[in-house]
Amino acid sequence: MIPASRGYPSGMDSRPDAARRDAEKRWGHPKDLRSPALFLGAVVVIALGVLVAFVIGGAPIGLAAAVPGVLGVGGLVALAMAFRAYRRGRSWVEWQGVGWLLLTMMLPALILPFMAASAP
Repeated sequence: MIPASRGYPSGMDSRPDAARRDAEKRWGHPKDLRSPALFLGAVVVIALGVLVAFVIGGAPIGLAAAVPGVLGVGGLVALAMAFRAYRRGRSWVEWQGVGWLLLTMMLPALILPFMAASAP
């Protein structure tokens, strides 16, 4: 038991196996992976669609800024979903992985607005 006087929430005392449940991951549930995977696929397809429109459309700066914007917003939403799943006691690791992957994909896409601005 963790004492509440050390700055830990007192709710930890009523759940003695909470730390074990958090450290012990169950990777055998396909349902836990399905929603994050579909979300990742949807965000990547939308970002690729905006990227194709940027390439075909003559490099408007708005479309160029939308590609990293879609990936960034998708990453933040996925991280919010991870926090929400964590608070509900569900599997949150998949959502966190999707969030960080989308934010990492956003970094190379940040060059697109600069390419559009420097285009003749």
